[in-house]
Amino acid sequence: MQRLQQVHVCADPHAVAAAALAYIVRLADDSRKPGAALHHLCIAGGTTPRTLYSLLPAAIDLRNVDLWFSDERMVPPDHADSNFAMVQQAYLQRALHPPRVVHRIAGEHGATAAADAMNAAAASTPGGLTFDLALLGVGADGHTASLFPGDAAFVNTNPTGAAFVPARDGARVSASFERLAAARQVIFVVTGASKASMLAALPGSDLPAARLAAALGPRAVWLLDADAAAQQ
Repeated sequence: MQRLQQVHVCADPHAVAAAALAYIVRLADDSRKPGAALHHLCIAGGTTPRTLYSLLPAAIDLRNVDLWFSDERMVPPDHADSNFAMVQQAYLQRALHPPRVVHRIAGEHGATAAADAMNAAAASTPGGLTFDLALLGVGADGHTASLFPGDAAFVNTNPTGAAFVPARDGARVSASFERLAAARQVIFVVTGASKASMLAALPGSDLPAARLAAALGPRAVWLLDADAAAQQ
């Protein structure tokens, strides 16, 4: 049976969040040095990432970092389903040294306009947008960001190389497969027994998380709790 590569198993979801936090803190500390390691950080929504964001120390210095979102629902920024609202509540509102720019996906404007605005921001990034670190979750169906099995955002080609694309028939915007596959490092954070069978079936499959991990190779790291790793 094929297995995931670059897997680190942690005791519980809190330990997974703490391990992911260590990556951010280390790279953020390096971001003030010549040849900085962290300029563009892409983050996900979801329960496990929320734990991570709540652990982010208020004093962590992200003033040299642009913050991007891996995906967003087409809702206002104060909506209960908004990834931005979750990150705002868990971290941003208490940050002493917040990110240089928070690139919020403006879901209230609809998927096409929101994706266009994000692509304009990406295009204006000096040297082009490359995520230095992307933190992603994985759903029980193998989706990651808002790249779902069978969805146009995943299966259609992206000839323009757009950084962000409408997804789920316009219900969401997602970072594109191509832009995530170009990241310098991706950390998949996955917790819970409901994910164990999916993770066991993931290697070699055509599911979005599997395809992305294959494209990334050694740049993909998996942080799993003991329940999610039960079938590894």
